[in-house]
Amino acid sequence: MASNEKYLEHKFNEFIKSIKGVSVKGPAYMYTGIPDRIAVLPKGGGTIWVEFKGGTYYQLQPMQQWWRDVLLDSDPNRYFLVDNKEDLEALIETCKRLIDTSSNNMV
Repeated sequence: MASNEKYLEHKFNEFIKSIKGVSVKGPAYMYTGIPDRIAVLPKGGGTIWVEFKGGTYYQLQPMQQWWRDVLLDSDPNRYFLVDNKEDLEALIETCKRLIDTSSNNMV
């Protein structure tokens, strides 16, 4: 199952790179439970926070839940939990919309 998580994270990183965004591994050594990836979308698309589970048997740990709640309450930061390919596809479509929407509003 962990390989599925790595696969999803790898495919996400490929997408972010293809759109000329930046994807950074969450500094788990500094902040327990921080999401796996912090990505900055290009063209004013904003920042997203992504936790990859990949169908693993374990649920979000207490500190992961805390980070999720903090990030969901913040704005404009966005939190996503990716558990399977469908979640990843939905996240990619959301990222595309965020970029399209923000670039249409730019002066």
